[in-house]
Amino acid sequence: MRCLDPYDTVALSNLERLRRERGEIQLADAIQRRIRGHRLENPYFRYHSKLEGLKRVNAG
Repeated sequence: MRCLDPYDTVALSNLERLRRERGEIQLADAIQRRIRGHRLENPYFRYHSKLEGLKRVNAG
């Protein structure tokens, strides 16, 4: 699988939402897995998500 650039991720996210609205759940789920995999490989996304988690823990 080739790397996705940010524009690909946004387009796939929109496509996933459209497929889900049309009732094409299996296809939407497959697209969602691809997007999730890309986000988890992105070090900036991982840093930001961990930082947000720490903020929630420290706030509560």
